[in-house]
Amino acid sequence: MNEDVELTEAHIVVQEDELSQSVIETELHRLETVLKLYFRKKYKLELCLKLKYGIGFNLNELKVKFPQYSLEDLQILSADFKEKRMNDIFGKVIQVFNKYDRKMKNGDSLRKWVNRKEEEIIEKMNIFHKHPIYHKKSLRMLFQVYFDQIMYSDNN
Repeated sequence: MNEDVELTEAHIVVQEDELSQSVIETELHRLETVLKLYFRKKYKLELCLKLKYGIGFNLNELKVKFPQYSLEDLQILSADFKEKRMNDIFGKVIQVFNKYDRKMKNGDSLRKWVNRKEEEIIEKMNIFHKHPIYHKKSLRMLFQVYFDQIMYSDNN
């Protein structure tokens, strides 16, 4: 280290912020890579995870990702599901998915499908690390950042 340079606390905070941002960007890139494995069902999976995690989306977003869906279908998918149980949420949206997708018997089948995919993603994300760092809560947090990033990039 150059003795002429005096590091202040501000320098350290900036370096920590840059490091944190770099780690987040790396993890987001890894998540995008993992999601590419689900290319046929990516939008459905993202929508279901948003529903599960209580992350909002709007009608315009749905129109872009699901152009084949009717306006009525999109309104069902974008309903306010706050304070609803997962079984109730997936029980409501399954009717829309069954019109356009492989038929699942009921909302519970969809809920179980989402839970399996979530576990698969956790497993795949942990491959990148020496020790498992992802679990449901940490994956949820990463997805919140991921979806925020997508919304931000779509608005710009």
